[in-house]
Amino acid sequence: MNERAAAPETGHEPIRPATEVWFADLDAAAPALAELDRRAALVDQRECATLTSEYGATSTRKLAARRALRFAIHVQFGESFRARPIVLGPRGKPAIDGLPGDFSLSHSGRWLLIATTRAPRIGVDLEAERPSARPVSMSRARQDAIVAAARLVATEPPAITDFFVAWVHLEAVAKATGLGIGPTLSALGVRGRVPSAVPPPEGWPRAATLDLGALEPRPVAGLRAAIAGNAAVTDGPLVIRRLPDTAADLERLLASSRVAAG
Repeated sequence: MNERAAAPETGHEPIRPATEVWFADLDAAAPALAELDRRAALVDQRECATLTSEYGATSTRKLAARRALRFAIHVQFGESFRARPIVLGPRGKPAIDGLPGDFSLSHSGRWLLIATTRAPRIGVDLEAERPSARPVSMSRARQDAIVAAARLVATEPPAITDFFVAWVHLEAVAKATGLGIGPTLSALGVRGRVPSAVPPPEGWPRAATLDLGALEPRPVAGLRAAIAGNAAVTDGPLVIRRLPDTAADLERLLASSRVAAG
């Protein structure tokens, strides 16, 4: 997947692909998203108030992430779906009633990843590498089991040798299934004192690496990301784009979207 992960910006907007991924610097994009929200009402006042109440001082990034999600949903599925309520499933997976596809988002600090698809389900995960001064508080046996489990669900298993790469693959799968990471690890055998990976259940989504280092114009180092779903997601046409940090560019993308609602 790496060789097709990033697409250059052009003066002409292509017809929306079946799966699309947006990468954003929340701190840089927040003012533009707030301005677009004032013009186009991305997030209604009740939703905005709820996010602010829940997250308090951290609401700036949370609001920016929600606005970015609403933007991505509009671009992929149309304005009517953008305005529909986002509800949480039994294990916390967000969904929109009647959406002809799925979406997923992940953020690590200031960095945000959003994926939308016309396929039945999708999951993405984004993690920033920990500095050596903050090692992973997990036994070596469990880390090795996690790497082994990630290889079982990855489209490119030999490429996974690093714990953080393995983790984003498994998180992406957990989001695609809607189970959450705990039940996902249990289903793959990563449990007990001596964990050992077991093959995933039949029909489970597969995961592939997202190459964020190829993004233009400013590659970001130290991030690991993966996407999960069926073959339409992991092997189908995919565009990774950096979310613009000006309201004018965001509006241009909304205006040029060729997706018919519903």
